[in-house]
Amino acid sequence: MRRLSRVWKFYIISTSVFVILVTVTGFVLQMQLKKKLKTQLEERVFTLTNVLAMVLPETADPVILSPWCRQYEDAAEVRITVIAEDGLVVGDSSEDAIVGENHLDRPEVRKAIATGKATAVRFSETLGVELFYAAVFFKDKGKIIRLALPMTEVKTIENEVMIFFMLTLYLIPVLAIVISFLFTRYAASERPEFTGGPGFRQKLSTKSHEAIPSHTKE
Repeated sequence: MRRLSRVWKFYIISTSVFVILVTVTGFVLQMQLKKKLKTQLEERVFTLTNVLAMVLPETADPVILSPWCRQYEDAAEVRITVIAEDGLVVGDSSEDAIVGENHLDRPEVRKAIATGKATAVRFSETLGVELFYAAVFFKDKGKIIRLALPMTEVKTIENEVMIFFMLTLYLIPVLAIVISFLFTRYAASERPEFTGGPGFRQKLSTKSHEAIPSHTKE
């Protein structure tokens, strides 16, 4: 087997290191991007909750609050639930059957009462799907507004962003590797002195002979 030239050895080592660095960097950036997307989603949902609180009826009557929830569900495209401070559901946009239930045991409701706002991802027994919940406690109104998004929608948004991110992160390095390969191949064929090939050995042999003085008889 012919020995690898110095140029090709350098290309293989540098490419391997480059691929490892890109992979590690991509993994770290991917995790950071997911956190950023989650933060942006939370901020958007919390902002929407604050807007809804401005027009929330000053009543605890489910007959008024449930139609209100359904009205704004169409505009906001999220499930809306209004919960009293004691955990009692007093209005919901998707299912009137839960009105009158106590949701104080729900993690997002319990934490919202304690800290003001909270999020959670869990399976909804009412809808039968995994939902992203965001709850905000408005102490002056004595109510919690909880919004819910199907995780399928959240993951769709995340996947669209991640596909663009992955293409940007990995396509450019692949092109760089291809260009580097073509350049290395060109250098190896055009400049044999860089490769240690026959031309390089021939030049060394010629120089060696020139360096040895000839001894002739006088």
